[in-house]
Amino acid sequence: MNSPSEDQIIIDRILSGDHTACNSLVFRYQTYVYTLVWRMLKNKEDTEEVTQDVFIKAIKNLRAFRKESKFSTWLYRIAYNESISCLRRKRLHQPLDEDTPVELVEARAISSLQENERMKYITLALDRLHAEDAAVLTMFYLQEMSLQEIADITGQQTNTLKVRLHRARKRMVQTMETLLSHEVASLL
Repeated sequence: MNSPSEDQIIIDRILSGDHTACNSLVFRYQTYVYTLVWRMLKNKEDTEEVTQDVFIKAIKNLRAFRKESKFSTWLYRIAYNESISCLRRKRLHQPLDEDTPVELVEARAISSLQENERMKYITLALDRLHAEDAAVLTMFYLQEMSLQEIADITGQQTNTLKVRLHRARKRMVQTMETLLSHEVASLL
């Protein structure tokens, strides 16, 4: 029989009444949850509030965690759903802005940037994408989740996610090309 995972040990402690173990769980996943929520909401105050709500909801519902998937997958699903709910509430009060179309430039400029500049532009581009596209790209590339894990979190079919990932990558490239148009111009 497999030994219990570190997550399961912490969960068992919480369920047995050790509320200090909650801090261990939050500490373990706060960066990942915050990053996922940030990619979707792009607003510090909302991100902090939703991140806090995610952990409160997860801890309150630990008994509902069925261990059919990893705890992290279950937690990220809560984060994803809470972020979507927040976006829906905001849409009722404020229309979303549409990005204006921009000219395409050569993608080879990306390779000429130093690593810290790359991350700056990647972050800027992710911030300009639709929340669900940014979330899928973040989970797949930055958090290195499998399509099945992302499907478990988002509730979408893996084939649907493959299409979303493909389209999100294309939009990401277009956004990066726009952001880097000045870089390309300086190379020509």
